[in-house]
Amino acid sequence: ATVVLFKHPYNAWLSYQKRNPSLSYFIHEYTYAYQRFLYDYANKGPLIFLQWEKFVDTPEEYLKILCNKLEIPFDQNALNYWQKKHHYIGGNYNVYDKEESDLVLQKITYNSSRHNEFMNAITNVSVVDTYKKMTIRGELTK
Repeated sequence: ATVVLFKHPYNAWLSYQKRNPSLSYFIHEYTYAYQRFLYDYANKGPLIFLQWEKFVDTPEEYLKILCNKLEIPFDQNALNYWQKKHHYIGGNYNVYDKEESDLVLQKITYNSSRHNEFMNAITNVSVVDTYKKMTIRGELTK
């Protein structure tokens, strides 16, 4: 099984801006990466799309649904991962250096006016189309 965690294009753009790429580069990367999952990925087992904003808003609900889809037991402790010190190998060390209080996930409404304005301003239809297709595929139900 493969789980594709994706963000609304506006939230993804906010993350990409930290690395200073151009908007056209972001549009290319967002579309290319996710279209490969939508159309080209030779997956063994289910291909599950999970929208980041929904997961952050109600993590327990979506983790239970995801565990059910993956046919693995739900463990409540998975929601408290950052409440314990860990030994890290690889990954983003900047995240690990932050104080625990800084690691609380921000809840971002993904249908806000800024999100809608961003989607309306994008002239590249493939970004909007890709996001809509992932959103439809990402409607996880029990």
